[in-house]
Amino acid sequence: MPTVPTPDRCQLLMGLGCAVPVAILWAGLMVTSRYDATSSLLVSNITLLRFLGSGLVMAPVFWKRRWEIMDAGWPPLPVLSMMGGVPYSLASVGGLAFAPAAQGATVIPGALDVFVALLAWAWIGERPSGDQWLGLGIVLAALALIGIKDSQFGTWQGTHSSSPQRSCGQPSRWVRGSTA
Repeated sequence: MPTVPTPDRCQLLMGLGCAVPVAILWAGLMVTSRYDATSSLLVSNITLLRFLGSGLVMAPVFWKRRWEIMDAGWPPLPVLSMMGGVPYSLASVGGLAFAPAAQGATVIPGALDVFVALLAWAWIGERPSGDQWLGLGIVLAALALIGIKDSQFGTWQGTHSSSPQRSCGQPSRWVRGSTA
């Protein structure tokens, strides 16, 4: 079995210096997404605002490097970069209309692992190994336990402004409205 090198003090500080902001940003994302999902904004509006901002920030970069992107054989890269997370955002923010931020911060990354593994298997034929299946099974069991426990004790809830039509039906209206 190979030995893992022990990190020196500089590497540990660098790791902590990167880990702390990531944890703060992730926690902030969950709390603000939950707040937004329970506000008067529609899930589609929240997603539009999220991607409009990042798209505007990245547009000059993609424009400046457009020939490199085209030469690399990835013309859809700018579109995928700006729009690839829309379904994820719609589902996660829509789900946070019915669940507390703490459960969202647990369920969303776990479910993401499962969906990525299944999509990789379906689209590119990357079948999970035995250990990976075991890990996915453990994740699914944990997600099921969270769902069962929280549905029994009333943690999962809707809000006064949340209904299945507001969280799930509105994206189709947004698409129809934006293409009209």
